[in-house]
Amino acid sequence: MKRFIVTLPGEERTALRKLLRGGSAAARVLMHAQVLLKADRSADGPDMSDVAIAKAIDVGQYYRLAEADCLPKPVGHLPLVIGGMGELRTLKLVAEQADEWSSVNLTPDLFAEKTAVLAKHCAVAGRDPATIRKSMMLFGFVGPDDRTVEGLLRRFYNDDGATTAALHARATERRMFAGTTQQLVDYLGALAGAACKKCSCNTWSSMTTVCRSTLRRKSRRGCGGSLGRLGGRANGLAVGLTFVRGRLASIG
Repeated sequence: MKRFIVTLPGEERTALRKLLRGGSAAARVLMHAQVLLKADRSADGPDMSDVAIAKAIDVGQYYRLAEADCLPKPVGHLPLVIGGMGELRTLKLVAEQADEWSSVNLTPDLFAEKTAVLAKHCAVAGRDPATIRKSMMLFGFVGPDDRTVEGLLRRFYNDDGATTAALHARATERRMFAGTTQQLVDYLGALAGAACKKCSCNTWSSMTTVCRSTLRRKSRRGCGGSLGRLGGRANGLAVGLTFVRGRLASIG
């Protein structure tokens, strides 16, 4: 049976009493508490399994907790997400250890190619690739029409003299998406077809309301079955688009 003795100096003890009377505010004190651990050392290094002293909180003189039961219980397994696209080491590590693989700015074709490489590593590791969730972060520019998208590209690259084709080429070089909401819907559908299950989209967009309403309207109509309904699932791809004024929007 383990016993934990907790204590604080008198001044802090008085402050903590006030916080406790206020309810959940007491948690703020716990964030700044000092924890002292006394452990036996083994030949392999510190053995932290035998905690002799945990000096953290105190609400009076001393509080002794014997075999305290923590509820709710932890789930027991924290999913491991590994991000990266290196075919020799990263995807091999994903096949051996990860619950989810996260990539960045891959076109649907490239995503399918990386997925195929991952499947080969899974075969060597004796693992079913279907047990690994595939996700991606997508960066780019989204607007309700081509003119708006071009304006977003010019603002981002701060170049009023470049042609439309040159601006799109810059985005393409970095595999960044640049297109209308309808094109984004189709793009997500292609990613879903390449086995992508979740996509988080960070976009440059000044047309918050227009983009949101346009995509919602198009998604409700089905858009060729790419998205289904906004915030739901389509072709196995978890979607949910939230535009925030400025740079950030999230899908998934």
